[in-house]
Amino acid sequence: LAGSTGSSAVFTSGGGIAPDVSTIKATDFKEISKAVNDFANGAGLANKIQVRADADSITLSLSGDVLFATGMAALQPGSQEILDEIVLIVNALPNHLRIEGHTDNIPVNNPDFADNYDLSAKRANNVLNYLIEHGTDRSRLFSAAYADTRPVADNATAEGRALNRRADIVII
Repeated sequence: LAGSTGSSAVFTSGGGIAPDVSTIKATDFKEISKAVNDFANGAGLANKIQVRADADSITLSLSGDVLFATGMAALQPGSQEILDEIVLIVNALPNHLRIEGHTDNIPVNNPDFADNYDLSAKRANNVLNYLIEHGTDRSRLFSAAYADTRPVADNATAEGRALNRRADIVII
């Protein structure tokens, strides 16, 4: 992907508009981040997708309520539309992707999961499997489970816990 650093939009099958990142260099994280952020804002998803970039990666952080019901790992109805847009973005890039599962600090109270690590692993793997089912090369993917060890907000409030229950797609 050694084209120009400009980006434009492409219409998606779901009627949304995803950024055309195919002309952006795979290592130009600033430009990729801007394209994804512009897409999220333009699609009205700014409160559902947080984009963070550093020198080595871009993180697309999907708040848990977008993808999962509290204490569950199955993708919720409606989450597929957002993931479909993300698939278009990540499939246009050659970068490896780390799919991270996160929880808040409240111990899981569900017989389906041994603990928050188990819940976060299953969340990450469900997103990873969705990407594979929708054309992402499995050799580019790996998952990580962090439970409540990497909060982005204070777990003392309901709002903070909601932000900490998330799945992150890290473009490396």
